[in-house]
Amino acid sequence: MENLGDFFPHKIKKKFAREKLKPGTVLRLFVKDTVPPKIKRLIIIAVDNENYLLATLFINSEINPMLLNSEELIQLQFKIDSNKFDFIKHDSYVDCSKLKPRNIEQLSELIIKDPKTVIGEVDEVTLRKIKKIVKKARTIPVGLKKQFRLFV
Repeated sequence: MENLGDFFPHKIKKKFAREKLKPGTVLRLFVKDTVPPKIKRLIIIAVDNENYLLATLFINSEINPMLLNSEELIQLQFKIDSNKFDFIKHDSYVDCSKLKPRNIEQLSELIIKDPKTVIGEVDEVTLRKIKKIVKKARTIPVGLKKQFRLFV
């Protein structure tokens, strides 16, 4: 079944993708960097100095005690309220313990192909709180934080 986005010219889809690939945007896409690979929600929190990569964090529906087995890791989970954001059905957690760089061009192509990949945005206050946690995270290498201007 076709959707309305299928009828827009490539130029408009490309412009939409470019405008949406910014800090605060939430995407829903298939990722291979989970076990097993699956569809995940993620949030863009920063762009690198060369405007080539985006810093992303996963959004999880719950805190997995098997993976997050220390107080430090639990403190790096930022709760987002489903009453505030319509891209989640129930309260969820942004995992601020692992930052994953993603190629802007690859994400742009995914959005051009399927604009429904973009599912929402967080407000500036929420984004600042998430970045503050990432800056403090000892689980993320300093060099990676510097690359995305997320160093304390």
